[in-house]
Amino acid sequence: ILTEQTMSIEVDGMEISGTADRILTLLGEIQDYKTTSVWVYKYPENIKKWEKQLNIYAYMAEKILGIPITKLTVIAYFKDFAKKEAHKPDYPNNRVELLPVKRYPNERIEAYLKKRIAIHRAAEEGNIKECSPVEKWSNADVYKVKKNKPKARALFKSPDREACVQWVKLNGHRYLGKDEIVIEDVKGTSRRCELFCPVRDFCPQKRKEDLERIQT
Repeated sequence: ILTEQTMSIEVDGMEISGTADRILTLLGEIQDYKTTSVWVYKYPENIKKWEKQLNIYAYMAEKILGIPITKLTVIAYFKDFAKKEAHKPDYPNNRVELLPVKRYPNERIEAYLKKRIAIHRAAEEGNIKECSPVEKWSNADVYKVKKNKPKARALFKSPDREACVQWVKLNGHRYLGKDEIVIEDVKGTSRRCELFCPVRDFCPQKRKEDLERIQT
């Protein structure tokens, strides 16, 4: 067993380094420990990030150490785990979970590294690739039909305001003489961008989107 194994390899003239938490040489397995939030588990994009990280470790372990790697595992500790939520399909069953990670061919990992290196070099020249909605964990704008009172739940919601208007025409009579019905415009958010991105205060894309939001 190798622990805290740091490896470095040169790809397209750039040095790539990483430290694998545990390499089980006889089993051909790399294990990586993560202390994380349940929110990370709920968003598949972050699992894909771990997938890429561990596959890069596997690529380096085979190229540098000569150790064949066939199995990758994330040992995740969810610091905000709540047992009462564990029955939900998009929630971890336990505070500590072993998450298997798909092993990709080394050719695919090498192509991915070359692509990322090209993006970094372009950024150094001022050509910064913008993050996609998936990468930002973005929710689209939505319209909600609700009672006009604090903390009222949505009776109906849709990204199309006209669909909400039609719903009120068909169903609004149920609430006559009770509570006023309103259509609320709820702006989408980018949770990863707003809460977890370490460069959000300097990001030109975020500054541009914040400005557009203010102007509209």
